[in-house]
Amino acid sequence: MGRYPSQYSKGITYRAEGKRLLLKSPSNGFRVSTLCRLFPDAAFVQIVREPTAVVLSAVESWQQMWARYALAAEPAAATLEDLVIDAYLAMDARVNESIRSLANHHAIAIRYEELVVSPYETVERIYGALNLGKAASLRTRIDQLLKSSPPLRNARQPTPHQITAVRKRCEEIYARYDYG
Repeated sequence: MGRYPSQYSKGITYRAEGKRLLLKSPSNGFRVSTLCRLFPDAAFVQIVREPTAVVLSAVESWQQMWARYALAAEPAAATLEDLVIDAYLAMDARVNESIRSLANHHAIAIRYEELVVSPYETVERIYGALNLGKAASLRTRIDQLLKSSPPLRNARQPTPHQITAVRKRCEEIYARYDYG
C-alpha cells in the first residue's frame, strides 16, 4: 500500500468523527499486516461463500471479460475452471494465513449465506466477537441497506461434474467453514 491510500484512509477516518472505517475489498485480505500497521485497532471480517458458487461466479466473470476484451480464443471451460480453482485456492491460503496471524478479537469469519438469511443476528455476532459494542442500534441502518440493495442473483446451476471437481479440490475450505 503506497502513501496515498493510507493518507486517503486516514482522511476518511478523520471526517467520520470517531466512527470506524469499513473497507470492503477482497484484495485487503492480502494487506492484513500493512493495514494492522497503519490501523493498530483494525478488525477484520472475512466473508466466505460456498466454494462452488465462488468458482462458478468467477468463471462467468472471466468468460464475460474474455468475450468483451480478449484478442485470443477463450480457453476451454474445464481449463478456465481449473485456473479459477487454482487462483481461489492460492488466494484462500494467503488470506487464511494472514487472518490466522491476528488475535481472536481482531478477526472473525462469517458465511455469506448466514449473512443473507440472518443479517441482524450475524451482525450482532460480528460486533460481539470483535468487541465493537452494541449492534442493536444498527437495526434501522440494516433495514435501509436491505431495502436499497438489490438481491444478488444466483450463479448458474453447477453441473454434477463441476460440483465434484470443486468439492474435491476445495475440500479443506468446505471443512474449515462447515460447508459439509
